[in-house]
Amino acid sequence: MKKNNRNLRKVSHLDFDLFYEVYGDGDTSVLCFHGNGRTAEDFKFLQKDTRKIISIHLFLHDFSTFSPHRIEQDFITSKHVEKLLEKILIQEAVNNFHWVAYSQGGRFTLSALPFSRTG
Repeated sequence: MKKNNRNLRKVSHLDFDLFYEVYGDGDTSVLCFHGNGRTAEDFKFLQKDTRKIISIHLFLHDFSTFSPHRIEQDFITSKHVEKLLEKILIQEAVNNFHWVAYSQGGRFTLSALPFSRTG
């Protein structure tokens, strides 16, 4: 899928559509989460031949969406985040990965850390 000349990838779960971009195709995978008001492109500079960067477009930034009713009811939970991340890892054939995040992306990452230890 291309939006604004980007090669976006997407996973879906319930009413969530989580978009991300992949830079590189190395054996080392890095899951990246940007900060408030920023985009997944912030991590493009980390790309190398030996490194696969999977950079997430956080909700309420750019492309990732969910139903508006989740703002005041039926909130997004860590289980929803876990399912979306699991789908990304399966779709990208990733078994082991590193985390890189800052600002709001750091909060998103911290909510997902328990998931990363269960595998």
